[in-house]
Amino acid sequence: MVRQAERVFDLSRHATMENRDNHPIIIVTGANGGIGFGICQRLITQLCSKSPPDAQPQASISPTGQDPPAFVPVKRLTLVLACRNEKRAADAKRKLFELLDIYIADLKRLKGESYDGHAELFREGLTIDTVILDLSTSTSVFQFCDHIKTSYPYITHIVLNAGGGPFCGIDWWVATKQFLTEPRNAVTAPLFKLQRSGETNEEGFGWTWHCNVFGHYILTRELHDMLHATSANPTRILWTSSMEALPEFFSLEDWQGINTNKPYEATKYQMDLIGHACDLSSVDEDEEGNPTIRHFVIHPGITYTDVFIAQLGAPWFVAQVIIFAQLFCFYLARWTGSLHHAITITNGAISGTHTILAPIVSLPSQSDAVKLGSRTTRTGKPLVGSDPIVGWTEKENDAFSLLKKFEALYVSLRERRLQQ
Repeated sequence: MVRQAERVFDLSRHATMENRDNHPIIIVTGANGGIGFGICQRLITQLCSKSPPDAQPQASISPTGQDPPAFVPVKRLTLVLACRNEKRAADAKRKLFELLDIYIADLKRLKGESYDGHAELFREGLTIDTVILDLSTSTSVFQFCDHIKTSYPYITHIVLNAGGGPFCGIDWWVATKQFLTEPRNAVTAPLFKLQRSGETNEEGFGWTWHCNVFGHYILTRELHDMLHATSANPTRILWTSSMEALPEFFSLEDWQGINTNKPYEATKYQMDLIGHACDLSSVDEDEEGNPTIRHFVIHPGITYTDVFIAQLGAPWFVAQVIIFAQLFCFYLARWTGSLHHAITITNGAISGTHTILAPIVSLPSQSDAVKLGSRTTRTGKPLVGSDPIVGWTEKENDAFSLLKKFEALYVSLRERRLQQ
């Protein structure tokens, strides 16, 4: 049974089909920590402005020749935190409101008499809901979607962020070799993270694969009609990938990532393939032939989160040494010219918030096989850049074969559920 962590959503009070254009309803999976929390935090602080900086076109990725429309200030937002742990979800909700209140107080102090009052108006119209979602099982995903369908009239955005890997240690020989031969890659796409292979969920599917990719695919298919229902043109689905998503870790034969010793990297590369394949396969169009649902692949660059450290099970002192060394190397990489080391979760979130807020004419078209990545300058100023989906030309046929496998399994699970 899916439970909402706080209360039942009052649909008539918060959102109707009539006001959907000015009232985004956004689902973020894995929102209680890491990049998911960073996207939520950055989004609500950005919307305190009538013209959010993250909504402005970014020169490095914006197509030329089209003038973007003016941003319409958002006065109401419903943010749905889809999390596995009820307590952590409630803590995240509380912390987001606390951080927003601090931000608004600082904004009022800095603006003085020029403060326009919009931030407080937005704060009054902000609703943050928490809904339990365990992406490791199809049962939980279907139950989550049932709850969303009965609680909200539409969805404008879905940020597919939750994920993880079965990390179990560090291969110190490989780590030493990589740091000596390619130090920047060692802190960008490390090869030394040990992972368990062969892990499956209670249904017999690849555990990491179901958490990172397939659970999200079910969610997008089940909520398709709710996305199609909105007149915000188009609605957007964001697939959160990684700098570690590379084609050498992908095998169509081992498409559930059960046999590989790099299930995290393998499934993150599937996010690249499936996200772009879904965008190319979209058949939802308006009267003018423009897509009404768009899929974008994003990545946060290199940020510090506790996903890897938490699963190592290392003693506290050892963990602190690893964290310090990791952060030192991240900053060193940035100071020596790496654009990809965003480091903080709010910097890493900019690719997500920009994709949510920017006018569609300022974002890559369906034909562009790219993912939008968070970047920073040496001084830490966040930017958005465009990175190619590595190996798309060679893997395009595999991507659509993979999509067919996903769809066939989704249909099978849905039919089985309806028969129960």
